[in-house]
Amino acid sequence: MRDAKWSKVATTLCRNVSLSSSNTVAPGDWIQWRSSPDTLNTGRVLGRLTAMPDDGLTDCTGWLLVACVGGVSSHRYVRWVDPATVLETSPNADVRRNMMSLVDDDLDALARKIVR
Repeated sequence: MRDAKWSKVATTLCRNVSLSSSNTVAPGDWIQWRSSPDTLNTGRVLGRLTAMPDDGLTDCTGWLLVACVGGVSSHRYVRWVDPATVLETSPNADVRRNMMSLVDDDLDALARKIVR
């Protein structure tokens, strides 16, 4: 594990987001990014990497520190995400409302909200 330093910064610019998203993210926001040509990932921004060790590996200063959920939401992990790979952004309030609906609504109520 590399010993990087990170902090909660106000905003980070993500230049490649779609027109429907904000091009800046802050801690608490949700992002979707491409980690390979076939893989999209989703996670919540914790902060930004501010200092990297001098270990001869890639300097990831300025990258996002992101909390992710894996499997069928059975475990959590952290990723370092290059802001250039971010495709979508969303404020926490929007994601929270949708996720809580998926978790808390009974199946009939959930179907009425989604299926029209």
